[in-house]
Amino acid sequence: MPPIAYTNRISAHPKNFCLSLLAIIMLYASIISFTGQIFSYIDIIILSHTPNISYEAPTEFIRWNTAVLAIAFPAYLILFTIIQRECRQFPEKKELSIRKWANYLAVFVASIVILCDAISLVYCFLNGDLNSQFLLKVLVLFLIFTWLLYFFIRELRFGWRTWQLRIIGLFLSFIAIVSIGYGFTIVGSPFNARLLRMDQNRIYALEDLESRIILYWKDNKKLPVSLDALTNSATGFKAPRDPQTGNAYEYHVLTKVSFELCATFNLAANNKLAMVDFASSNPQTPWNWQHGKGRYCFHRAVTDRTI
Repeated sequence: MPPIAYTNRISAHPKNFCLSLLAIIMLYASIISFTGQIFSYIDIIILSHTPNISYEAPTEFIRWNTAVLAIAFPAYLILFTIIQRECRQFPEKKELSIRKWANYLAVFVASIVILCDAISLVYCFLNGDLNSQFLLKVLVLFLIFTWLLYFFIRELRFGWRTWQLRIIGLFLSFIAIVSIGYGFTIVGSPFNARLLRMDQNRIYALEDLESRIILYWKDNKKLPVSLDALTNSATGFKAPRDPQTGNAYEYHVLTKVSFELCATFNLAANNKLAMVDFASSNPQTPWNWQHGKGRYCFHRAVTDRTI
């Protein structure tokens, strides 16, 4: 039986439309997540080595970008491979309107980003706001979208050979793997993230307790004897407990106006890149919640600043 000849009606085939549309979505999801990751890495590398700056790594942002890149980029490679295979088998498919729209859209977006990139660079230069972080981010955007522009212009004019696409795919896969791997080194393993989240919940609970203890002092001109004294039937408040063990947090009255709150933490949070780091340059200030691993106590006092 002779092969079925494709006609112009192929452009309306749902399969071709869905494949091309999904490939476009996965491509831009990969680019956005990869760019976001690189921007975060630039901030971490520069700010973590800058003296007198306490920097909290955007672990949740990096975690989301890592997850998107780990799924979207392989999905795009698979979809692109399927589309290229069908175009080699049926050359008529190269003329599909959806494919041309996708390629021209990529060229258009890349051109806009490059122009905006250049405008931002000139503006910041004239305004005297140039710094290493900004210059690196501008360079990253320029490289990513210049490559995107070149790739799709060549695809539209000449096309790519199969061996060239394989080399490009391997190179981009290597870059994606390195970016994802570095993301894992920052956010840690899923088990480590769970421990950090529990520590974060402990900090939120202690912060809430501190506020209520100070409020109690304002109303009664004395510190509560125990955390049970904070129980309020009208609001339904009851002193929170440790999310992991279920034990009550430790509370000790030190003087008439000072007290301490204690908890047991899974991990230390006393560095610039800690997930749970309500940063302060002075460890005695009440908004500082840096802590070590294990049992740790926070000394607090009722002062004019806290009330």
